[in-house]
Amino acid sequence: MAQYHPACSIISIMKRLLILFLVATFSLPSFGQEITDTKWTMSINFGLQKHDKRLFGFPPFPAAYLLEKHPESFGTYQLGISIVRKIFDKSRLKIYVGGGVSSELSTFTRPFDQDYGHEIKRDILIMTDRYYQNLLQLPIRTKLSVFKHLGLSLEMLPQFNFLAKADLDHSFFNGSEFSWWKFDFYSVEVNPGLSFELGRFELDLNYRAFQFKKIDRILFSISTLNDPRTDQIYESYNPFKLWVSIGYKL
Repeated sequence: MAQYHPACSIISIMKRLLILFLVATFSLPSFGQEITDTKWTMSINFGLQKHDKRLFGFPPFPAAYLLEKHPESFGTYQLGISIVRKIFDKSRLKIYVGGGVSSELSTFTRPFDQDYGHEIKRDILIMTDRYYQNLLQLPIRTKLSVFKHLGLSLEMLPQFNFLAKADLDHSFFNGSEFSWWKFDFYSVEVNPGLSFELGRFELDLNYRAFQFKKIDRILFSISTLNDPRTDQIYESYNPFKLWVSIGYKL
């Protein structure tokens, strides 16, 4: 059920977690020392993604205005923290599983369904330019050592949303938002890339090769857009996305 009230953003929680991560990292032994058989790795993860500019038959004048307002390509960001445990280590291959929390922010201005979850819809068109999805993650990571410090990585990343929040377009409104508490499947990403290790530190660079995602009917509401996917629940639309992760072996 939608609620029209101020709420603290998960981004502030992510910032606190980042500070705790850095404090914990620099209070632990330095990366130059030799490490034994560490099983746990804690990571800070940042994602940068192209805008999803699909407007599905939105009237031409508003649509043209929104596209002109956002000439930039990138504008969806994701910040999270995760911890994984090594469950397989043989020869040059390692497999990790774990969990994490993350917040995704979309900054493309678009209409949304303020009455999502209600049968009665108000005939009022409002837009958001700060749309958050707060997520639980269950990463599965595979790493293959190629050289001493460099390897290949492949991550499968299931995600489940528990809180969606839409801040009204700040160009017209001030301090108003809608939020929806729910627990639902959000997406599965397949992210191949490179992994660099030095002592206890890891630096991973991945790109999203594939995505299977549930269509978000808060943004892609049939009541506000002429979305042809009326009987479709999932999609594999995959705008370009990069992941950068900094990890520390505990």
